[in-house]
Amino acid sequence: MLMAPTMIAPIVRSKLISWAGKLRLALEPFVPARVEVDDESLATFVRRRLGAEMLDKIAGPLMGGIHAADPERLSLHSTFPMFPDMEKNHGSLTRAMIKAPQRRATPGIKKSPMFLTLRGGLDQLAQAIGARLPEHSVRLGVSVVAVHLQGCGYHIVLSDGSVLHSGHIVFATPSYITADLVQQLHPLLASQLRTIRYVSTATVSLGFHRSQIEHPMDGAGFIVPPSEGRRITACSWSSSKFANRAPDDSVLLRVFIGGALAEPFAEVPESDLIQLAREELRIIMGITADPVVSYAARWHKSTPQYEVGHQKRVAAIEQSAAGLPGIFLAGNAYHGSGIPDCIVSGQKAAQSILAGSAAFEPALAAS
Repeated sequence: MLMAPTMIAPIVRSKLISWAGKLRLALEPFVPARVEVDDESLATFVRRRLGAEMLDKIAGPLMGGIHAADPERLSLHSTFPMFPDMEKNHGSLTRAMIKAPQRRATPGIKKSPMFLTLRGGLDQLAQAIGARLPEHSVRLGVSVVAVHLQGCGYHIVLSDGSVLHSGHIVFATPSYITADLVQQLHPLLASQLRTIRYVSTATVSLGFHRSQIEHPMDGAGFIVPPSEGRRITACSWSSSKFANRAPDDSVLLRVFIGGALAEPFAEVPESDLIQLAREELRIIMGITADPVVSYAARWHKSTPQYEVGHQKRVAAIEQSAAGLPGIFLAGNAYHGSGIPDCIVSGQKAAQSILAGSAAFEPALAAS
């Protein structure tokens, strides 16, 4: 389970970890549990409990890669709290996994796949939400340029010159964007929001005829430890992970680039991204053929970094935000960066407004 061992035999047979690394991993049940309750980085936790090789080859690229983060700075309590809980409650990750209840297949019920997504792509989620909203409630192609306190509410100035008037605002923007918008309203809150660091990432999707790829593609893809010195962080075999991602005689690969440890690579032009991805796949997978289709996407400063101390940082932000009536924070910067986490943050903001916890009464209008 990510870095917690669940079966011994595959670890023993694996060529990924050296025998020295396997012996260090076997000592995990005898490592004393940490007494302190303060936050800890992923790297510190893994080295302490499982050893440096486990950090380098599995936990760092896998768990750090999920957040495009540096394991040395990534807050374990804010991203993978189940592991310090396992140590606290059982004294060992290995003992915790042994005592964990085993899932048993229910007869007649098909086992859920490891990876799930929407059949037509995640864009379906936004489209479905938009279809259920009242007409004209979504403004596309414009941005918020300023927010002013006006009487018992706020004036929200848009880039097309129009102004919205409301008693409530939910900021679901990246925290550094929110900081710019609340600078005049609450300078301390703005400075606190800017303490959340963001990094840039990029993806390159490459499509090939199946006959062009010699690799059996018998998995979900691979991750790349920084110690390998490569320019990509991972490659997902999308057509193997998800049905209907490519025709039966084709394969689709998605290459991940950038993040906290290799951000400059994500900032190059799109044509260079595609070339970089192709060169890396030639070295790693032996793919020399020209792709049938290729597409690069860059996500500039899109991924918040949950660094050590993140929970205290967010608590201070929320305390300051409470001083602005009708202002709520949501999105991936605070209590989880995954889609389910963002949905929960939006629901909590909406529930707070409906519960009447804000001082202003909503009065939305456009001009």
